[in-house]
Amino acid sequence: MKVARGMTMIELMITIAIVALLMTMAAPMFTKMFTSSSGSQLVNQFAQDMAWVRNTAATSDQTVTMTLSTSTCTWTAAASGTAANSVSAHSMTTAQLANFPTLTCSLAWSGTAPTGNVLSFNTQGQVTTSSGANATSLPTLTVQTAQGQTWTVTVLASGSALVNSGTAQ
Repeated sequence: MKVARGMTMIELMITIAIVALLMTMAAPMFTKMFTSSSGSQLVNQFAQDMAWVRNTAATSDQTVTMTLSTSTCTWTAAASGTAANSVSAHSMTTAQLANFPTLTCSLAWSGTAPTGNVLSFNTQGQVTTSSGANATSLPTLTVQTAQGQTWTVTVLASGSALVNSGTAQ
């Protein structure tokens, strides 16, 4: 007597149809997950670059700056306080920002923005004005995905970055 092994063609077609249906239902969830991941990645990059600037200023006995763009979500870190000494590893360029096409960014200041939107960090790692006084106007970066997920990063006078992640709107 022969014992049948394997699947019939009908069983195989039903299995493939069920898998296709499940994948169709899961696709929007994967899209949302990837978009959310890119927003989180951009926010974390900003916070890490801010920490690098602060730590470099505190450990190298020099002024380190971060220039923020209000129109795009880009920033430039520079040692010795000059653009000629910019550090590309801790900056976000327009070309790098192209990797995040579904994100929108905005930059708001708690008061009057400093000239050129430049944050200066003194040798203690604190945000200061160009005259060396403690800064009173500090930035908040807001990043939003196409699905409405929002992150905010607030720079504190101590030079630290406070991240509020993943609030849904």
